[in-house]
Amino acid sequence: MTNESENNKQEFLFSLNDAVKIDIDVDALNSYKEELNALISEYANIVNPLIVEYEVEKNEFPIEMLNEIRAIVGHIVRATATKDDKEISENIRKAHSHVKRATLDGYKYLCVIYDERYWDFFARYDTVDWVDSGLQEDVHSINENRRKAVELLRKAKNSEGVENDSQRLSLSAKDHYESMVTLSKMYKRAYNEYRALFQMLYLLDEKMATLAKQKKLITKRKYGLLSIFGRANDR
Repeated sequence: MTNESENNKQEFLFSLNDAVKIDIDVDALNSYKEELNALISEYANIVNPLIVEYEVEKNEFPIEMLNEIRAIVGHIVRATATKDDKEISENIRKAHSHVKRATLDGYKYLCVIYDERYWDFFARYDTVDWVDSGLQEDVHSINENRRKAVELLRKAKNSEGVENDSQRLSLSAKDHYESMVTLSKMYKRAYNEYRALFQMLYLLDEKMATLAKQKKLITKRKYGLLSIFGRANDR
């Protein structure tokens, strides 16, 4: 196939054009079963659960991750539309890079969501006297956990920002994949801390509900007791 015909092939790939049909042959992927199994397994066991978690929290699909899914499918299709072994290998590796990017995005956006939950929680209970309610140690632990989570997220973002988009595009498929692996691991560490933070907030919320029922949840101005809904009742 000439360079010109190959360029035309790429130009019309994924376009609706009755005059041009792309020959797809999945047999070309037979030699890459191990790589495809790893790619699909990672999507099924990591990316998809992150999408579900995002949807539960935001009640919407993460558009940025949808773009990565489109790219994953696109590269797999390109791998089946060529007989060139180097191109097949390159596209499979690029598809796996987009799986890593989707994973990275999932961790990143959930970190942001859980940080919002942190601020929402303390805004909802802004009148609580944590010391008089005997909850200062709980709050200290939560704040310390968030400090660690923020630091890990900042490191991941700083590392991601070292290379701009044009620099990443200039990387080989192998180098780009390795870059995504490294960043994904960094964001995962931040996500794990934020996930732990979210669990701590949930447990504190349960504890506060119990204290409210026992009339032991005190407001800062000592006007009365705080209910589970954050309303003060007159004594």
